[in-house]
Amino acid sequence: MTPIRSALSLPEDTRIEIYTRRKMEEEPNWTPPHNIIDVERRKKSPTVSNRMLHMGYSWDDEVYDSEWIQSLAVREPNEFQELTGYRVPTQILLNPVANVRRISEK
Repeated sequence: MTPIRSALSLPEDTRIEIYTRRKMEEEPNWTPPHNIIDVERRKKSPTVSNRMLHMGYSWDDEVYDSEWIQSLAVREPNEFQELTGYRVPTQILLNPVANVRRISEK
């Protein structure tokens, strides 16, 4: 699953929390606007709730939120887990090809 699909699969309240945190990191005085929903955006975005669209959520925000949540996983794995319900792997294979060779040579 791609990072964007992962972010889009999260519950609405979690997605709103991610969006709000990211926007406030970018601009501490940010407050969500109450926009009129663009009918075309509504038709093309079944994964985005009306609540999010009223807050000004855009296609760019989908990308920015997925990048933000990935960076949160690296910076603050515990916070990432609390927010998303997913645990960050603690072991990373730095060179999986070398590990495969080593195992197959035995």
